[in-house]
Amino acid sequence: ANTTYSWSAPTVTGGITGGSSQTNQIAISGSLTNPTNSNQTATYTVTPNYGATGTCVGLPFSVTVTVKPNPSIINLTTAVCTGSLVTINPINGSGNIVPASTLYSWGIPTVTGGITGGTALTNQSNFNQTLSNPTSSPQTATYNVTGIANSCFGNTFTIVVTVNPNPVVIANIATQTTCSGVSYSPILISNPSNVITT
Repeated sequence: ANTTYSWSAPTVTGGITGGSSQTNQIAISGSLTNPTNSNQTATYTVTPNYGATGTCVGLPFSVTVTVKPNPSIINLTTAVCTGSLVTINPINGSGNIVPASTLYSWGIPTVTGGITGGTALTNQSNFNQTLSNPTSSPQTATYNVTGIANSCFGNTFTIVVTVNPNPVVIANIATQTTCSGVSYSPILISNPSNVITT
C-alpha cells in the first residue's frame, strides 16, 4: 500500500510524442500520440518507492505501451458525371494518416439541386456512392466521413462530390433548308430539364 512510481521519459519508436518523466505518482499514466500509420511503442523504466520520504526503493521494471494510430484525413473533393460510381480511397501521406485496416462510415449527404442516390453506410473499405443530378448545371453532395482502424476512431472529415450533368440531345421535328455551299449551323436550345433541342 501507498507505493508511488517514478519514471524518466520513455524510449519510443516512430516519433511518438507526449512521453514525459514523472516522480512519486500513485499510478503509471500518460497521453501518447502516434504520428504514423502503424503501431509504435513507448518503453518506460519505472522505479517503485515506499515510505513518507520515498526512502524504500524497489527494483526498477519496464512498462511498454503499444500506441495504435488514429486515422487522420484531410477534407477531400472530387467530381463525377451523373449516374457514375464515385470511389475514393484515401492514401497515407500528404497530410493523411491512413492505417491499412481503416474503415469508413458516413451519413446522408447535404445536397444541392435535388441530387439523389446519397446513402448512409458504415464500416466500408472505401468511400463509394452513385449520385444522379437532375438539373442542367453542376451540383454538390457533401458528406461527413469518419475513419476507424483497430477500434481507434479518427477525425471527421468532409468529402464534397461535384456531380456534373450529362447533356441529352433530341432532334427538333422542324426542318430547315439551305442553299448548296452555304454552311449550316444547328440551333441549340438549353432548357431546365437538361434537354438540348436541335
